[in-house]
Amino acid sequence: TQFKLRDVNEIGKLREHIAAVAPEYTASLKVSYKDKSKSVIIYGTNAEYARITDTEVAKGRFFSNSEFNSNTRVAVLGSKT
Repeated sequence: TQFKLRDVNEIGKLREHIAAVAPEYTASLKVSYKDKSKSVIIYGTNAEYARITDTEVAKGRFFSNSEFNSNTRVAVLGSKT
């Protein structure tokens, strides 16, 4: 069974019992910038992912709940990307 985003949102309403919820969609894609391209693994998730996985951003910031909720096109790049 696969969770849908609405399922994740419903689970998130159980804040008395659950601290955070983050969906994760994974795909392997080829990305490019100017004349360079690279195959990478893409993770689709929400802003709580960083807290759940204890992810630290070396430069810049992780995207916000507001950006996620408004479907803003944002990305967090790994140091080797």
